[in-house]
Amino acid sequence: DLSDDHSQPRVFINPTLVSTSTPCMVEESCLSVPDYVSVVRRSADARVRAFDRDGNEFEEDLNGMTAVCLQHEMDHLEGKLFVERLPMLRRLFFNATAAGRLRRAANG
Repeated sequence: DLSDDHSQPRVFINPTLVSTSTPCMVEESCLSVPDYVSVVRRSADARVRAFDRDGNEFEEDLNGMTAVCLQHEMDHLEGKLFVERLPMLRRLFFNATAAGRLRRAANG
């Protein structure tokens, strides 16, 4: 996320969700999963507690893509990818597609 004037990245160190809104469905992708886009359930609004670069704790209300992006990045901190949030059938399709790509890559 960027600052209000889009000149500096914003920093959320050790973020935790204090509260979230009703979930909604959003389209996501990830550099860790190239060429794959799917819809996952995320909260459109979230209150987060974190630390800034100077070690000061703060709380902030986030909404829209800022809230969604923070939740996505927090999943990475827990070792999760967005595909783990997919409904079972979509996840099975993703796994089959990914396995096929790996086989094709291995066979040259």
